[in-house]
Amino acid sequence: MKKLIVVLVVALMTQSMIAQADTAVIVPPAVAKAFSTQFPQGKLKKWKQSNEGYTAVFKQDGKKVSASYSPDGTWGSTETTIAPWLWNLPDSVKKGWRKTQYAGWKVAHITKIDKPGEVLYALDVNNSPELDAEHMYNFGVEWMLFFNAKGELVRQHPVE
Repeated sequence: MKKLIVVLVVALMTQSMIAQADTAVIVPPAVAKAFSTQFPQGKLKKWKQSNEGYTAVFKQDGKKVSASYSPDGTWGSTETTIAPWLWNLPDSVKKGWRKTQYAGWKVAHITKIDKPGEVLYALDVNNSPELDAEHMYNFGVEWMLFFNAKGELVRQHPVE
């Protein structure tokens, strides 16, 4: 009986390892080097691959961060999750937010997006007064707002 249990455990572990190996992303050396040079303190969680290139998902300074690179290692953008409180935003963005029609809405998520020559702040806002069991806003309208570093609303679209 013990042998059977051991054999089953080994078989399950082997199957799990094979499944993980099938989904492993092989990152080109130029991309790996670009990431480790740009974020030497980043604690890598995983790599994702898309048609555009590779994205490193990692933790840095206690924040969830993702950085995207082209296959040749050229950096494309970095997205940093910020706690959804307005005091975490630069003053210019807070002032810009207060000038919009969404100023009274709830901020569900904030992401700082760094791109070559550009910094954006994405605010996921919702006008719902109610939370469901998973603390998500119900029955409201949700919009994604993008502000530049000057606090100007440069883009907005509904979230579906």
